[in-house]
Amino acid sequence: MMTLTVYRAVVDHARAAACVYRARRRVPALCCAVVALLLGAGCATDVNRAQLAEEYFHLGTGYLELGEPQQAADYFRRGLELQPDADDTRFNLAVALLELGAANAAAGHLAVLLAADPENVRVLELQAISDERRGRMGDALATYRRLLQVQPEHTTARYNAAVLLWALGELPAAEAELRTVLRYDPDDHPARYRLGALLAQTGPPEEAARVLGEYLEAVPDDGEALAALARVELQRGRYETALEAYGSAAELLPAGDTRQAELAFERAWILLAALEDHGAGLTALTRALENGYRDLDRLTELLLEERLVRRGAVLDLITEYFPELVADPQ
Repeated sequence: MMTLTVYRAVVDHARAAACVYRARRRVPALCCAVVALLLGAGCATDVNRAQLAEEYFHLGTGYLELGEPQQAADYFRRGLELQPDADDTRFNLAVALLELGAANAAAGHLAVLLAADPENVRVLELQAISDERRGRMGDALATYRRLLQVQPEHTTARYNAAVLLWALGELPAAEAELRTVLRYDPDDHPARYRLGALLAQTGPPEEAARVLGEYLEAVPDDGEALAALARVELQRGRYETALEAYGSAAELLPAGDTRQAELAFERAWILLAALEDHGAGLTALTRALENGYRDLDRLTELLLEERLVRRGAVLDLITEYFPELVADPQ
């Protein structure tokens, strides 16, 4: 149930804070200003070009804030034609292009900005997202590392680096980055959850349970975290606690959610194979199958579980949905 590619919204963050000069007027008013400049620019002076470039910047910013990146990009391009060294216009154009899915074009503009200012944190942050959008995960990670050399306390970049490291299979490095995020910001709840989920795979289950428990104290209605805690408690042999966590996770999901089937099956496993509560276990297994649980390998594992009580009744129920299991696997 864990989703790795959960990057913090760098583009939205950049979009919200990118511009040094925010549009102070509504777009129609800006259009009137541009028209006036155009009418008076028969022989465009440097002053007129600079003024017109600034108005195009304001227009592009206004459209970007209105959620219309195509029109924003058009105006930013016009501004750059008049004033190629306008860094803020070029940066905002890269933001708009990323929103349009044109990551390669955005990367070209970001490369120009980084050539002029290699330690610009805003540009490095956006460059990493551009790398990731183009599937260049190693480059994105290298960009985040460059950024963190400049600004070690940049927790968004460090969190995203941890996500990339996890996706690349570098789990100890991902864990170290998440722990560093929490040293800078102990109230960073997403980082605490990711650390707990990672420890559930790599670390002692006791520490994973502690970290996930701390997260759930702050965010008690996170069904994914409850399910992760349930799996850890199951590893620890704390069956009642795991059963309760699975139940709480299921209560947070809508009735038709496909994850209901998985949670019901895990509860059935605990009830049938660990707690020997045959009636409740069959009820949970029925619910799992009715909700579409179709993992034949896991169902076979359940039938082969040594602690399973009343194996025949469980087999009969499963074969209603999987007729191919006509005989006890043992």
